[in-house]
Amino acid sequence: MQIKGRYIICYYAVLMLVMMSWTDYNSFPSMILRIVFLIAVMVPGFFDKDCVLPAAITCFWGVAVNGYAYSYMPTQVYLYVGLLLVSMVIINRYDKKSMMFRGYLLPVCLFLFVTLRNLIQTTSIEEITWGLLIFILFPYFIPDKSNDNEKKMSWAFMVMTIVLSFYSLTTQELFAAGAGAAIADRSAWTDPNYLSMIVGMGAVIGFRNILRIRNIDRFTAVLSLISFFLAVPAMLLLVSRGGLLCLCGGIAVLMLFSKIKTSYKIGVIVFIVIFVIILYTNDFLTMLEERLNGEANASNNERVWILQNRLTAFFEGSPFYWFVGYGLQDGLKLGLPFPMGSHNDYVAFLAEYGVIGLVMFLGMLSLPFYNMKHGTKVLGEVCAYTFYLLLASLTLEPFAFGRWVYYVFLLFIIIIVRNDNVFQRKQMIKNKIVPIVEDKLKIEIKEV
Repeated sequence: MQIKGRYIICYYAVLMLVMMSWTDYNSFPSMILRIVFLIAVMVPGFFDKDCVLPAAITCFWGVAVNGYAYSYMPTQVYLYVGLLLVSMVIINRYDKKSMMFRGYLLPVCLFLFVTLRNLIQTTSIEEITWGLLIFILFPYFIPDKSNDNEKKMSWAFMVMTIVLSFYSLTTQELFAAGAGAAIADRSAWTDPNYLSMIVGMGAVIGFRNILRIRNIDRFTAVLSLISFFLAVPAMLLLVSRGGLLCLCGGIAVLMLFSKIKTSYKIGVIVFIVIFVIILYTNDFLTMLEERLNGEANASNNERVWILQNRLTAFFEGSPFYWFVGYGLQDGLKLGLPFPMGSHNDYVAFLAEYGVIGLVMFLGMLSLPFYNMKHGTKVLGEVCAYTFYLLLASLTLEPFAFGRWVYYVFLLFIIIIVRNDNVFQRKQMIKNKIVPIVEDKLKIEIKEV
């Protein structure tokens, strides 16, 4: 790790501690302090162009919007879209090629379609528009051929997981107060399902690093261990079945595709089982058991009722709406006596944006595989992370509601694929050059 890198890490660590020091869940810090803090978060990205800005914004915004208290960090997404557009002018990107991945036009088309659809229906710009804009703009701040991209984004997700897990484990009573207040700016705390899945992102990244802990640097290894072993008890206390399902699904795929020794896999599984037993004996699973025994059937029946009514109303409607949907606001009311989410991204996109929107959304989720080349060595982790998002979309609707941390996680998967493509290309060039050099040496020896 370079000295410059250490200074940036220490700088952001201090900023994170400053942000965590504000524990008031009834009022914001003063506007001047919030502006100064936002500038402090963004300034290093103007000097270090290698993915610092996307990583910093993702980490700090994710903690701010999901924390139990108000924050020094502003949470309005449109503000960050404006700042990114200004930053594109301030940060001269012409000296390095940005990460314009294959299929980049697909999210652009989806952005234009959903924005136009909602404007026609309600003359309003919804959160999904801002989420897609973040996904579209971030690649301009990510150089295409830099091995640090993946590392910095993984650090951002793991630090976000560590801080949110710390909040969940230490401030349960404040979480209850925040949820009771039903404050819109902290909606994740009123819905632990979304919060749990965001915590799980850093956990599944941490687990992937644990499987290859001998091949990563010490700082990444420490972050990985802390993020995973803090996230598991935190997610158990959040009592989100969907979040735990995503984490278990991601871990299962990583174990299945991992090429490590069988003995090491067994050792990891045994260690996790022992860890879960310890948590169970300390009552970390009590709330989950109570929910599974008491609320599971009622919650499942409600979701089935929502899906049945929504799909029935959709297919009974005009064929025109089959293709373009009803827009967000009318889509939330479709088939129900009151506005309610679908608890399923696939049904949400179908109801709100029709077959066209659903096909483009599924195409976006497949972008990591579309960018993948034959012989890739990252198939396991790409499958695990994508499966994580597929499960999240099956139980909630983070993409349809424009929760842009999920969009950035999808971008992180694409970064992994792009880095592997660069590595493969270097290996191919190396393998082609070596025989040529050997032949020249033989010719020169023969001539002598």
